[in-house]
Amino acid sequence: MTSYIAAYDYVVPAARASIAKALVKKHNMSEKDAAKMLGVTQAAISKYVSSKYSQKIKDIEGRIDPNEIDGYVSKIVKGDDVQVGNCICHVCQMVNPFDCKIKEAAEAV
Repeated sequence: MTSYIAAYDYVVPAARASIAKALVKKHNMSEKDAAKMLGVTQAAISKYVSSKYSQKIKDIEGRIDPNEIDGYVSKIVKGDDVQVGNCICHVCQMVNPFDCKIKEAAEAV
């Protein structure tokens, strides 16, 4: 499995789960509104909020610093939807700075 596939299959969902939990639980956002902000379905947000996803994603989520997520989420709540992508990129680098160079690869093209 390449680092890009691992990022897409595990790191991105872990980041979305962390963001979704912060939006719904800390900022009292509805699952429907959180889904719109993250570009996923309400059902996906429900799974994220209730932690109904694979152990591998849970393990990665456990490596994410919630304080860093909160910084992004406070901007997302104010309507800065660009921060969703920035947060996911940052989480990828935070979790594995050597394998998840998606942003740098995209910028090099």
